[in-house]
Amino acid sequence: MENIVALKKIACDYNILVVEDCKHVNVKLIEYLSKFFFEIDSAQNGYEGLEKFNNKRYDIVVTDINMPKLDGIDFIQKLNEIDSNVQVIVASAFGNDENLRTFNKFGIVEFIQKPIDNLKLVDALLVSIENIQTVVNNSNIQYTLDEKIYEKLSSIQNTDKTVELINSYKGMTISQEGFIRDLNIKTITIETTNTQYHLIKGEKRTIIIIDNMAIRANLQYVDKQKYQLVLKKFETLNRTPKDRKVPRVIPDKKFTLSRYYKGETFSYEVLSLSINSLSVKTSALDKSFSDNSHTDLVLGFQVGYSKHYKASHGEKLLKPVKIRSKSLIYKIDKRVDGSMKIVFVLDLAEEGKKLLEQYIIQREFDILSELQGLS
Repeated sequence: MENIVALKKIACDYNILVVEDCKHVNVKLIEYLSKFFFEIDSAQNGYEGLEKFNNKRYDIVVTDINMPKLDGIDFIQKLNEIDSNVQVIVASAFGNDENLRTFNKFGIVEFIQKPIDNLKLVDALLVSIENIQTVVNNSNIQYTLDEKIYEKLSSIQNTDKTVELINSYKGMTISQEGFIRDLNIKTITIETTNTQYHLIKGEKRTIIIIDNMAIRANLQYVDKQKYQLVLKKFETLNRTPKDRKVPRVIPDKKFTLSRYYKGETFSYEVLSLSINSLSVKTSALDKSFSDNSHTDLVLGFQVGYSKHYKASHGEKLLKPVKIRSKSLIYKIDKRVDGSMKIVFVLDLAEEGKKLLEQYIIQREFDILSELQGLS
């Protein structure tokens, strides 16, 4: 009983998605959860649940396992790829050992055997909210707007004055204007250009700048009729991608990176690239890797003019080049999917630096042309 009272006090600040193919169970769950949560949505299968989660972020998801179109296990895996902090509670009649091992791997909050025990569900919901609060406390995320920022945004609501919105596409920083259409201390509703609208939908967040103050806001809901975006969960920022001194891009598929070590050649997937550094993804590390150690890298790419550049600046062929760089292993981080991210600081000769700079400019032009096509 104490836990029911406790949940009623705090659940109103969070939203929840129920994914259940049995209509009777779906209705019963929503009916019970409505005693605690103001904001509840439901889906009939994992595919529909994923669509809803892509359009609107949920703090907690309660899901079945055996469902049509996309089962619960695949659904949970895809949820984790989108948002590793989402709290998942599984309610199913199929709790075999293999399923339970899979659930533990994905870090679900609780498995509840059907028929659902409401007291166990309440306990799991309390744990979910505690987990969310821990993440918030260990970061700078706030559920309500800072008073100064709220006042600034309120002063330009439904006027022709704008904020600056910052997102990224393939590593490039994209910045355009946005209008404040609705506002309260917990949500901001914005309207922006077609390009930025699609970028925010894709990234599920944006950075808002007003009078040199910056906050990161997460996407809650897409209003397709009004072509507006509702944002929540805010984080005050001291720096933004616009503060970078050099441009950064995600290289094209023909870009290669190789490393030679004791007679062997290792190739890596490059996550991002600038004139000074690059980051790569690898599934495993060997003993030769350690922070602040040095290594030799070979970067392969094409320079000249891209196909988009040809249209307005005449025909020029691309030529493949390879440049070598002595590199410092600056940082090694473990990613959510279990892979490793390695950041290298490049030390290029002057000729290599010019070629890489030319490639990055060319890549920026291609990315912008591609973005225009997508919008």
